[in-house]
Amino acid sequence: MTGVAQGPTRLISQGTAERLFEALLYDRVCELVDLDQMFELQCFLTAELMNVGVKGEESVAIGRALIDRALAQLATDDRRYLRARSAFRGCDCERVERELEAERR
Repeated sequence: MTGVAQGPTRLISQGTAERLFEALLYDRVCELVDLDQMFELQCFLTAELMNVGVKGEESVAIGRALIDRALAQLATDDRRYLRARSAFRGCDCERVERELEAERR
């Protein structure tokens, strides 16, 4: 033994850690979304599309695409934070916003 201190041994690879983190985050987001209501919305959209003449699988695909677009739009909608700000009093969102703004300059 040479007496040189060695760092901790990595238990999992970085790729595995990233996948686990992503899976945990996805589970957390799913807890925030009412999936039953989302399914009911998809059924409603599909039925309404069929009522105006769109056929079977095409109406399902269009309904899904409409929901996907709405969810993607949510990610950039500032209104998503209005209620959350008061719920997370311990979160320093203003600091994060200042740092992001400084990075953009």
